[in-house]
Amino acid sequence: MIRDRLLRIREPMRRLLVVVLGGTTVLLGLLTIMTPIPAAIFIPAGLTILSVEFVWAQRLLSRYQAVARRAAAALHHKKKLRESSAPGAAIPGSVPYIAVPSVLPGDQTQTPGA
Repeated sequence: MIRDRLLRIREPMRRLLVVVLGGTTVLLGLLTIMTPIPAAIFIPAGLTILSVEFVWAQRLLSRYQAVARRAAAALHHKKKLRESSAPGAAIPGSVPYIAVPSVLPGDQTQTPGA
């Protein structure tokens, strides 16, 4: 009987603790969007805490993670393109640039027919 009462008391307290900690962390993350502090740290942390008790938080966290993975992949792809198009490097799928010396009119170094 005492054990049942303790279990009933622990459940609401745990839920309250999860709501307060998770909600505060997500709110802090939303407030840091306009500041130089990275909100990408606080929002997923708060959603992780809330996902212990709430299914909607688990779903939102899964969406957030999917978007973060796509963004990371896009940045990685963009970085690879930037590295490959550095000076002296060929752009994938293009014809390499070949420097051909030009003969300018009045150029004394090369004489025609010689």
